[in-house]
Amino acid sequence: MKILLPHIYYMNINRLLYIGIALLLAGCIDDTDTMQPQALRYDLLGRGVCFNASHAEPFTTRVTTSRHDGSFNEGDLLTIYRQYSYNNGLSFDEVESHTAYRVYWLQTKYAPGTTTVSLGDEWIPKPGETGYDPDKDPKTFTQTKADSLTWDNGNTVRFRAWSRSNLAAAIPNSKGKDNKHRYYPDYSVSDWVTVSGPTDDVSLSMKHLGCRIGIVPKAGNELWRAEICTEVEDYMWPDNSTDYAHDESPDEHGKTLAEATEELNAVLAVYNQMCMPAGVDIQTSLLTTMTKAKYEAVETDLSTIHTETDGIVNFGTKTAEEISTDVQRPLFCSNDGRLYMVTIPYIMSNEADHKGEALTLPACTRFRVWLYDVNDGDKGTNHEESNYHILTLGDVRRVNSNEPMFPNGLELRAGYSYLFSVGYHYDKFTITPADDFRWVDTPAVSTDGSDQSVSEGPSPNYEWWTSAIAQAVNLAKTDNTVGYNPVFEIDTREEFLEFIKLVNGTAATKTSGLTRVTKTVKDPDTDKDIEVVEWYKDTDMEDGKPKKGATPIDKNSEEAEGYIFYEHYYPANADQKAYSVEDYVRGPYSFYDENLNTHFTVKLTADIDLADWELDPIGDEDSKVAFRGVFDGCHEVIDGSGKRTADVVYTLRNVNVKGGYLFEYCMDVAIRNLKIETTHDFKLLKTAEAHNELGYGAYIVGISIKAPSAGNPIATTLKGSSYVVACIYQGRATGAMIGSADNLNMYGCMMAAEGLAPGTGALLGEYIGSDQFFAPQTSKTITWGRFMVNYYDTGLSPGTNAVGNIADAYKPQQYIRGSYSYILKAKNDNLIDDEVDWNKQLTDEMKRGYYGLAPWKALNYAIWSYNKVGDAVAIPQNSMLHFENNSDGYVHRYPELVAGAPTEEYVADWNVLEQNN
Repeated sequence: MKILLPHIYYMNINRLLYIGIALLLAGCIDDTDTMQPQALRYDLLGRGVCFNASHAEPFTTRVTTSRHDGSFNEGDLLTIYRQYSYNNGLSFDEVESHTAYRVYWLQTKYAPGTTTVSLGDEWIPKPGETGYDPDKDPKTFTQTKADSLTWDNGNTVRFRAWSRSNLAAAIPNSKGKDNKHRYYPDYSVSDWVTVSGPTDDVSLSMKHLGCRIGIVPKAGNELWRAEICTEVEDYMWPDNSTDYAHDESPDEHGKTLAEATEELNAVLAVYNQMCMPAGVDIQTSLLTTMTKAKYEAVETDLSTIHTETDGIVNFGTKTAEEISTDVQRPLFCSNDGRLYMVTIPYIMSNEADHKGEALTLPACTRFRVWLYDVNDGDKGTNHEESNYHILTLGDVRRVNSNEPMFPNGLELRAGYSYLFSVGYHYDKFTITPADDFRWVDTPAVSTDGSDQSVSEGPSPNYEWWTSAIAQAVNLAKTDNTVGYNPVFEIDTREEFLEFIKLVNGTAATKTSGLTRVTKTVKDPDTDKDIEVVEWYKDTDMEDGKPKKGATPIDKNSEEAEGYIFYEHYYPANADQKAYSVEDYVRGPYSFYDENLNTHFTVKLTADIDLADWELDPIGDEDSKVAFRGVFDGCHEVIDGSGKRTADVVYTLRNVNVKGGYLFEYCMDVAIRNLKIETTHDFKLLKTAEAHNELGYGAYIVGISIKAPSAGNPIATTLKGSSYVVACIYQGRATGAMIGSADNLNMYGCMMAAEGLAPGTGALLGEYIGSDQFFAPQTSKTITWGRFMVNYYDTGLSPGTNAVGNIADAYKPQQYIRGSYSYILKAKNDNLIDDEVDWNKQLTDEMKRGYYGLAPWKALNYAIWSYNKVGDAVAIPQNSMLHFENNSDGYVHRYPELVAGAPTEEYVADWNVLEQNN
């Protein structure tokens, strides 16, 4: 039987982060021991307990299975306790005779965001873990997948849970004596939740018990390790120094031994009371720690430390001296390129005056930070830099301010995450703190681009752009069979920023004021006449010629002043052959050539992390500055013989655009084969339109978006003939995948969005064309139409339609389906026999269950059908991606777009028109 556990949600109470596991109680639920009357739900007896919830804003994560924001990760462990009331509701007895528990683990690889998860699908009892049930014999048993908590009687019960984080596979990676540095002791616990009888839902709110100090690398840097400084030498350096060789003499810098010793003793007084978490005491909801001997023992397995009792220390069981000498200190663990220290934030000793008191690291506290040598210039023994860096709490300043971030020290608080971004910036080691101490929405790097290790300024001459033009010009001139069609390749965030500026006309700060003069001179090598181009300032020109005594400008100097020079290509005509002249950027560059009627392609050749830089959108609708090219996130892999062997699809991450639209205004545009993952509000395209009756609005093909969207995730307005194909959105949105369109073809898309209003369209908000492209087909023989094989999730957004406020009435072979999450995630088909009359013999509920082809198969058939038409045209905008679903049965994630176009052989048995349902 299924136990549902949808999303995780957040609320901030007393500055503690709570991760919710459930919502919407059908019965009466209280988070205290006070019981409320409720009608007994006998129909729920024997059924699985339903723990429901959803991700609330902010929607945050950076890697699919590595949620540094503190939410759940694949492989997390969740132990849920159920306790019956004593004497049928008079009180609770916390003895074993009334307590049962199960250990669940999260198997899902679902994408970040608002996707629903379910206990029993994503969260299942972990086989091999120990469960406990007072009604079983023996009471303690080894769990199987079937051992879920169920509603066994009508008594009042209460629930509590605690969890252990598997951030970036931290649990299995901490197994063994050589992997203890990977132990990530992030534990959470809920309050007791009392339920007076079986009810549809139970709400558990998880709160982090530890305090986390994190160090993340600035872009272009890599972390090796870090530690709190516990040697007096480190406190003898000046406060404003950051870079130290291991063999330098600190006393040369002037700090006295007495001063340094005083600071060190203040730090040790706190650090020696900081304890490494080892698990949760479910009775007290407090963290436990472990002894040093336990941590250091060869046989200790930290992947299962939460299950052990030997060497485990509970709150208030040791003196302060014993805590200082016997208990393990917290250490920085390496996790997915970051370093984290998780500590118990209060005093664990049994001394009455200080027991449970919050700990505060003094402002003089220092940390050693080692970076890997990424430029091969100064390696140590482990490929780290031979110098380490010092991070002093009192020296850390707020972003864009000279105010100290921690003038009174760093207070350790449960649920707080203190994050420092460190690394080289303009060849200087810098430290940038995060202002937000919650785990939710904590940035991986500072959101201020000026604080990154690379600037937002352009590289000299926009080289990726000018070199692509030069190569295309040279090829077109030397090979008459090849036209001029440059392909621009982008693989860094700086180049992406330059691309935006080129389109918007902000790349060059000077766009006028120079005149080109062509002169004939003797080539000193061949003694032949050649033409050379010189540039003069307009003020040095008279009657079309340079003034007497005027000298040409130094291009290198002028480029530095804001001009960008490039080769301008002119095609051959009846009077002359093709030629090129040097020119400079004089305004927006649309990536479209009017003379050639050619749309130039901009290709990603690497994943790009845009580091939360606040970007301008591409194009400007108010000034009608449009991008008119092709933006392609797919790169072809070519072998040595020139044969195309594979395709790679790339991702833009951490995209932060003013207004949320990556592309604001486009004409005759193609955006294809691209993945987007960001925590910021994101919409792919605001407006696209055809430049004339022969043009087209947009081809939006092969797009995966995982982000929140305060609007229409794919496009708001499409004017002119447009195609939206092979697009999938996962997240929380306020509008349909497409807002409005007047001439649309839509195939193979999936909208898995939470937040859509009932009675509105999930796939298309409004169709404003004269034809009814979305109308259901009425004939017995279904043909391939303009609106085929598109899905939307009615589990996440109940009551929505495919298009606007028009109720769905599509034939099953059209595969326009509003379905529950588990159906959209299905791996296998659920087909009925051909002889069964779909309309006469199936109820509406049965029709929802018999969903036909697995969605990922139907989607791939739609992509192939679209590509087949594209193969027959001169310039196809084909999808080079297909949907993949690699698990059995009902899987735990929606289909994923991966590189490689679906082939005819691949989809041979998936023709939707041939299915009965």
